[in-house]
Amino acid sequence: MYEDILREMRERIIQKEQHYTEWRRNRQEELMDMAREVDILMDRRRNRKARMQQNLQQKDA
Repeated sequence: MYEDILREMRERIIQKEQHYTEWRRNRQEELMDMAREVDILMDRRRNRKARMQQNLQQKDA
């Protein structure tokens, strides 16, 4: 009887660990995707600023 209870508890712990590990992995992937998106947006912003500066310099010349 005790062995059955212990086995059940072990199985539950293993399931919870697997679920948590999968959740963390998915969360990490989401965060990495968001970081890539931010990186792309910042690159676009820098490029836009650089083009604006270049246009201003051409007008001044």
